[in-house]
Amino acid sequence: MAAPDEGQSLEESTVSPGLGRFKRASRGYRGHVSRETRSRRAPTLEDVAARAGVSRATASRVVNEDPRVRPRAREAVAAAVAELGYRPNRAARSLVTREADSIAVVVPEAEDRVFGDPFFAAMLGGITQALADSPAQVLLAMGRRGQGAEKIEKYLRGGYTDGAIVVSHHRDDRIGEVLRETQLPAVYVGRPAGEPRLPFVDVDNHAGGRLAAEHLIAQGRRRLATIAGPQDMTPGADRLAGWRKGLAEAGISTDPQDGLMHELVEVGDFTAPPAGRRCSVCWLSARSSTGSSPPPT
Repeated sequence: MAAPDEGQSLEESTVSPGLGRFKRASRGYRGHVSRETRSRRAPTLEDVAARAGVSRATASRVVNEDPRVRPRAREAVAAAVAELGYRPNRAARSLVTREADSIAVVVPEAEDRVFGDPFFAAMLGGITQALADSPAQVLLAMGRRGQGAEKIEKYLRGGYTDGAIVVSHHRDDRIGEVLRETQLPAVYVGRPAGEPRLPFVDVDNHAGGRLAAEHLIAQGRRRLATIAGPQDMTPGADRLAGWRKGLAEAGISTDPQDGLMHELVEVGDFTAPPAGRRCSVCWLSARSSTGSSPPPT
């Protein structure tokens, strides 16, 4: 396309000749936006277009970083945005595009657990780093079961985010059901319980539990104890299942009805010092009160 003549507007250099009537109408509209009117309200995209001498469509393309605009028009719009102090209405844009420009990290846990456990800090750091070059903002949606969980469900159903990353999923939460109903793009960190069709990223927790048991057995240990994770979460359940498989393969009883096995398995909550301390106290208390067999080796 040839460069615009000296008397030609920037708009005429970016719009096809077939839109002549639109250009004339837009010129007439520009004359109705007075400086006094703009001073009484927040500047709009129409104000930016009028100041830059382009159509609203061109101004919109510049604001939304569309590359299909000539440099001269882009510079004019950028100058108008700066001069008028224009800020895009993201809420209005979301209604049109149905995109929120955000990814929600969903953590169905209490606030003190989220901010006090280094696991969540490391997880959030990895997610934000992976999205550093994306226009999407990372939002944190968290809450304990009950009212907090209801808030998360309402948030996911409300169209406030373009996708969800679910961390620390519990078997009885309804997040998977909400994601299926809304068809919101999502991925789980950890295999979701009872949700085989939802994508997830995980390590082999079952193999980890089995390898831990095999390691201790190879050291000549026969009376083995474990502090298992929550059994309503797949990592805790899978690790305990793997642990018991390792014991069974070595000929050590894994019958849940076996009093010995019951004594040597305590369930914690993935908080290292509190859970470990509590489970150790349970073992010591049980042996002192019942006069049971020696401690784990």
